Amino acid sequence: MQPKKYLVVLNEKANSGNSRQDWINIKNELEKLHLSYTLLNSKYHGHIKIVLSQNLIDLFEQHNLPKHIIVVGGDGTINETINGIKIAQKKYPAIPDIPVGIIPTGYKNEFITSAQMEINKDNAIKKIVNCKDNHFVKIGYIRDTKKDYNNFFINKAQIGLQDYTYKINRSRFINNLIKIISLVPTMYNLTSFPLVLISNNRTHNFLKIFSIKITNDLNLENNLKVEIFERKSFIRNIFLILLWLFNLKIRGKNYHSYKVFSAKIQIPSLEYGYVDNEKIGTKFYDINIGNVKYPFIY
Repeated sequence: MQPKKYLVVLNEKANSGNSRQDWINIKNELEKLHLSYTLLNSKYHGHIKIVLSQNLIDLFEQHNLPKHIIVVGGDGTINETINGIKIAQKKYPAIPDIPVGIIPTGYKNEFITSAQMEINKDNAIKKIVNCKDNHFVKIGYIRDTKKDYNNFFINKAQIGLQDYTYKINRSRFINNLIKIISLVPTMYNLTSFPLVLISNNRTHNFLKIFSIKITNDLNLENNLKVEIFERKSFIRNIFLILLWLFNLKIRGKNYHSYKVFSAKIQIPSLEYGYVDNEKIGTKFYDINIGNVKYPFIY
């Protein structure tokens, strides 16, 4: 069987469902170019990761892997696609890192913007089809040392208090107003936990933090940015959270920032975690973090 050159991963629910209309136009453009592709459509959150990994396993067994994967969606769809590929590789390590092209139909499209990929949908299609060489872009990972499981992220991972997330259908004024109102319950319910960070042959012990944020900053070529928000006095805490909520330059004695190629993180209490703004549940943490380069076409 002749393998199809492209496998298209579609999330019609991206950008509050606006991706569905975008797909109609994108599909027409792909047909005009006479592209041979197989379509995988996301039916629910987390579906792409499951169906893509199984699809790649089946195609590998049939010696019929696609040459490229095209993602039609936003940051969440890209995350699920990368993790789906990595899950398939766990069963069959011979499955290669299949180059991924992105036609952005998400809301914020943070990864595409920071990687300086094409944000215009029509231009993105042309660049993907005409791309001759792969571009290797840094992505981060969290490796659970006890379960031997990797969770890859393109933008950030967090444990504890999470960043404020904008709502698409709200104005900037309403979003800012909600931020201010949210300060009261945030401060009232603010919890803290101990953390050990081991990096660059140094051990950093913190007795009380309320959040740790690991960012895949593409301006840091081979490093991740680790930010630790330490719990101190009420005034220091509220000042730090205000800077954080309004995306201002963060400073203060209870803020710590590190650039790491790799690191070990230990948290002995049950804490909520997020990867690219998606919940990964409550757990104890004994993890290694690091980064790898993944091939993209654009």
